[in-house]
Amino acid sequence: MVIGTGGAGLRAAVELAERGVDVLAVGKRPKADAHTSLAAGGINAALATMDDPEDTWQ
Repeated sequence: MVIGTGGAGLRAAVELAERGVDVLAVGKRPKADAHTSLAAGGINAALATMDDPEDTWQ
């Protein structure tokens, strides 16, 4: 069980699942109200993973 569904918790859950471990991720916030999903635009811009070339961290 991974407690916390922020970026670190979800990353840990993905890593465990890729290693064949059955994972249950538990968080206190609704899925649509998670801090990580709210920060996704800034994270994507910083990583340059957006489709729009003008969307960068700069």
